[in-house]
Amino acid sequence: MSSAGLPVAISKMVGERFAMRRYSDAHGVFRVSLFIGVVLGVASCVIMIFGAKWFVNLIKSPRSYLTLITLGPTVVIVAVMACFRGYFQGMGNAAPTAVSQLVEQIFNAFFSVALARILISSGVEKAAAGATAATGIGALAGLLCISLVYSSAEPRLRALRRKDAARGSSIGERHEKLARELLFTAGPIILGAAIFSMTNIEDMLMVKNVLIFSGYSEERAEAAYGMLGGKYNVITTLPTSISSAFATAAIPAIAAATARGDKAGAESKMNSAMRITMLISIPAAMGIGVLGDPIVKLLFPTSPDGGALLTVGSVSVAFLALKQITAGMLQSVGEVKLPAASAAAGALVKIPISYFLMLVPELGATGAVLGTTACYIVSSIIDVNYLVKRRKFKMDFMGVLIKPALASVIMGCACYALYHGVYYLTGSNTSSVFAAVAISLFTYFVILLALNGIESEDLRLLPYGEKLLKLLDKLS
Repeated sequence: MSSAGLPVAISKMVGERFAMRRYSDAHGVFRVSLFIGVVLGVASCVIMIFGAKWFVNLIKSPRSYLTLITLGPTVVIVAVMACFRGYFQGMGNAAPTAVSQLVEQIFNAFFSVALARILISSGVEKAAAGATAATGIGALAGLLCISLVYSSAEPRLRALRRKDAARGSSIGERHEKLARELLFTAGPIILGAAIFSMTNIEDMLMVKNVLIFSGYSEERAEAAYGMLGGKYNVITTLPTSISSAFATAAIPAIAAATARGDKAGAESKMNSAMRITMLISIPAAMGIGVLGDPIVKLLFPTSPDGGALLTVGSVSVAFLALKQITAGMLQSVGEVKLPAASAAAGALVKIPISYFLMLVPELGATGAVLGTTACYIVSSIIDVNYLVKRRKFKMDFMGVLIKPALASVIMGCACYALYHGVYYLTGSNTSSVFAAVAISLFTYFVILLALNGIESEDLRLLPYGEKLLKLLDKLS
């Protein structure tokens, strides 16, 4: 709630104002967002810390108490960092976000292991809290990094504000107006993100209880939920985090074209954003589906169960990515309420499907995976249908869906054959996975190029896209 909607709303509003050369108002959006981010972050932090005992009792995980308390301050840091990232993305500069994320993850990874190792002798609860504290350390490092970038960029931004085209209202009036607009824009986006978060909480509350009711022992139900949350969700989240980044990066360009009244330009950027997103997520879904068991064995060698969940639920990766990019596009053109409504529709579909399928003992946690997949399918179809039917968006179905799907099917066949071929020769799961992934990815891009599945406009949406285009021109 403190950060999910802020970067999207800020980047949209800043992108619109930069397109109209209203630089002071763009900076005003940033200043107002910082205030709102701090207020929401502190409020969420207080609720997490003082409500920790109630939360852990609700999800029947009392040993998570210290972890929740430790995570509380991180919410404030992340909320503030979200404002900086949204501001830079609105200006069309994704590099500060990328660099801060890299720094954040490096610190997070190092201190997660270090603190867990130091505290494990004091008990698993304290070790888990220590590993969670690393999330805050990483976020703080990322915030300091992006703050330094902002400090170095501020003289240039101040010079732009002196050329501001906006006149006629006092600073106070503009800030009050910007605050209302930011909250109006971010509110539905936050609601949509909260709905998807609630579906994860619903899994926490429902999965173990339903499985026990269907005949599972408590230990077996706990293990099944561990596979769902600790393996399936973790692995499928990686490709969707990339697609989510593209959705966020595309919003300012689309919003700016819309603000200028450039419908053709906005439509072109929307198609490019969708193509790039699906060019990544569809092969990722195929690869996860084909290599479900080997991936789990590679990442969790001491607990290799759960590959079937990945195989069955891999398609959800593509539909979640489609949902993320269409939601970003709708938000770019001012339709901020529909993504939340479609997310709610998906959640309403997920709950009964998950419940009744999990009652089938042979399915178990797979029922929850199928329910989640149905949620994303319904939600993304609603968004696409609205864009095409109501907003008259001419979607490039061939480039967005058909070509990536065709290339991914061929890639999937190659991946399957390569894995089993290398495994037959070496007997090594690790070598087989890496060889299959590397060669099948190369196969995918060769087929994609043969199908003319990627365009120069698509590459321009990527960080350093212009440099990449120049490099490709030299190579060709």
